Amino acid sequence: MGSVRDRSNSRRDDLWRVVSPAGLLQLLLLFLGLTPSADAATPPVPSQPVPSCAATVSGKCYVNGPFTLTATSAGAHHYRVCRSNDTTGWGGCNFVMTQNTGATYTVSGSNLPSHGFRRAFYFKACDSANNCTDWGDNSPAYVSMDTSGPTQPGTTSVSCAHAPSGECWVTGNFTASVSPSSDSDSGVDGYQICRSQDSPGGWAGCQVNLSLDGGTSITVSGSHLPSAGSRRAYYFRAKDNVGNWGPWNAPRYVRVDRNNPTVSANNASPNWFTSRTATIAAADSAGGSVANSGLDQVRYRWNAVHNGRGAFMGGLVLSMSPYAHQLFAE
Repeated sequence: MGSVRDRSNSRRDDLWRVVSPAGLLQLLLLFLGLTPSADAATPPVPSQPVPSCAATVSGKCYVNGPFTLTATSAGAHHYRVCRSNDTTGWGGCNFVMTQNTGATYTVSGSNLPSHGFRRAFYFKACDSANNCTDWGDNSPAYVSMDTSGPTQPGTTSVSCAHAPSGECWVTGNFTASVSPSSDSDSGVDGYQICRSQDSPGGWAGCQVNLSLDGGTSITVSGSHLPSAGSRRAYYFRAKDNVGNWGPWNAPRYVRVDRNNPTVSANNASPNWFTSRTATIAAADSAGGSVANSGLDQVRYRWNAVHNGRGAFMGGLVLSMSPYAHQLFAE
């Protein structure tokens, strides 16, 4: 007599196989219309992020506002980016800025380092199933913030031919210079040098650039010289390597004296006299008083050039001894 197989246990086994955890996942995927697939491998470790530095000084990356970071990993679906807090040394991953971004991420707002500090920035590469590399696998990019300009340069200095009451008179081309600025962050890059337009006196501002990338001195010539009867102010200010400008310095006001003074003497004669006087007269008035620096001194000598000197504004009377004499004066 043949045996009868108990099929109820077999059905229960089949049911268990269907409702096991793996089976439930398969049923759920089938119900959602999805096809189960094998998970992709974790992407390679991303490259060290490359920041868009405003300047790189001694190997340090400086910015003065928002910037971008770019990293790459072959086959990555997306990236996660984190940063350290402000530091002057090493920085770890203290705050995740985004869980899902492309290979380039813009850093802005509160994620920027504070002035005078730097932050470290890390990337994770992830696949479509969110299998990601570790933060510690990626070499970070360190970025420093510089939002302050250099210090004020010294007062503009000019080698004046004459400087009565603070007015600097020159006779033509001249050199303007300053003591240098300093910048403890990205460093000084150069100087903006400018001048005012002609003015009769009083304050005058920066109106015409002589250089946007100059040094601590410049030769002033040609159209940058003040016109006769006017003066001009000459200014310097420094720029750092990320483009921050410092304050303007105190200017030097300069006038140009293009006219020689005149000197004359009377009583010259080819005849002999037993006694004779000569009166020397000098003036500095060509072009008007505002175009001239004024008389400083008159030098004279009998029979040779330049000896004694005396300052006068009127006439100087000289007595002559017997015999022929020549009078030289300037």
